[in-house]
Amino acid sequence: MPPVLIGSGPCALRAAAAIPEVQWLDASPFVVDHPHLPVDMGVFEDHGTAEIVRELAGGAPQVTLRSEMLAKGRRLELPFRRRELARMLPLQGAQRALTDWTKTRANIRAREVIGGGHEQRSYQDWVVYRYGRALYEQLHAPYAQRRFGEPEQVAIALAKIHHGVIESPGWARFGQSASAAHQGLLSHTQRDSADMEGVELKDGKVCAVFTDQGRVETERLFWAGPVPELAEWLEGEIPEILAVDMRRLKTRHRIEAFLPMPGADLLPEVLHIVDKAPFFRVTPVSMQDDGKIDGVCCHIALDDGAPEWGMGDARLLVQCAEALTLLEIGRADESKGLLRRMADYDPAWQVGRWFPDATRVTRAMHEMGISLVGRSAAYRWMDPGQALRLGRSIGQEPDAWHEALRTQVDPPIRLADEGVPVTRYVER
Repeated sequence: MPPVLIGSGPCALRAAAAIPEVQWLDASPFVVDHPHLPVDMGVFEDHGTAEIVRELAGGAPQVTLRSEMLAKGRRLELPFRRRELARMLPLQGAQRALTDWTKTRANIRAREVIGGGHEQRSYQDWVVYRYGRALYEQLHAPYAQRRFGEPEQVAIALAKIHHGVIESPGWARFGQSASAAHQGLLSHTQRDSADMEGVELKDGKVCAVFTDQGRVETERLFWAGPVPELAEWLEGEIPEILAVDMRRLKTRHRIEAFLPMPGADLLPEVLHIVDKAPFFRVTPVSMQDDGKIDGVCCHIALDDGAPEWGMGDARLLVQCAEALTLLEIGRADESKGLLRRMADYDPAWQVGRWFPDATRVTRAMHEMGISLVGRSAAYRWMDPGQALRLGRSIGQEPDAWHEALRTQVDPPIRLADEGVPVTRYVER
């Protein structure tokens, strides 16, 4: 019996392409199937994943990743320098941040000499360790709050990627273009449109799933959707304490607003927005088949129940276009704009001990023959290359669940992150 994958969106597409012989039951195919809009595959840091990307998505060309942050009306290339603090913050705030940053750098140098370290598990830890708490509170925390939820709970890998620290020899693009990568991945999938209706367990193991198309027998289920939804389908089949853990792992919605805009080709590959705007990030995109950059994608993250989620497309496009003009990014044409809405797309980290909950959930799913894949299910952001490599490893060796857990949930701590060459941490 072939394994079954349930989920939708770009993350489910990557999992379906990477896991051998999996049958993909896609409940929301419209999320991916927008041939006139690019699917944001982005770029990946090459940690031995380029070969898998070339095989599945076609091509993995090297790119120079230019990342910038828009703060206080000024665009700053990342990673920014101390001398730029005066341009980023009010005078008093800049002085406090500079003093804190200087002390932080001195502490790092002292650790390099005498040893010792500072365990970093979260986005907050990473920023405070390098730049100090004052800068974190004034600049990074507001941005992270808008994008991820509570930054104290967000995995450390996020900070490294979104603040310009490059550890690998370089970055590679996911396919020759967004549309080519999308088509390349689709060619490796077996996908059926189906509405989920239930999961059947026998002796504590998954044996079948029910859809509007009928009963599908399987011994291995890959889940790329929100974890609370999976808890609903397993209601009555699992202990209540496990259901409570699963329901606590909530999600956020994502909206991508595509707007034609002259001059979009002059923008960096990633522009992080700290200043007030409906979106947290702007990326240049091609809205035509010729691959020419002619527009932007404004990325919006929303909690469940946010009024913007129910707002009409036209009104939301106008708000994005107005913000692009006010922030002096460019003048977009909202009349030709298009929206993509992805429900339950991002994990919503909340203050609390989410890590043990995710650990217990992953252990229990493994015992039932269910593997969590994708962005929402993993509860940790991963770049596309990592997602493909991990999906393939889980598909070939589903019993090696502990490695998936360590990669997806437990933020890796590397010596290069610490700047402490003589210190090793005891594995948790």
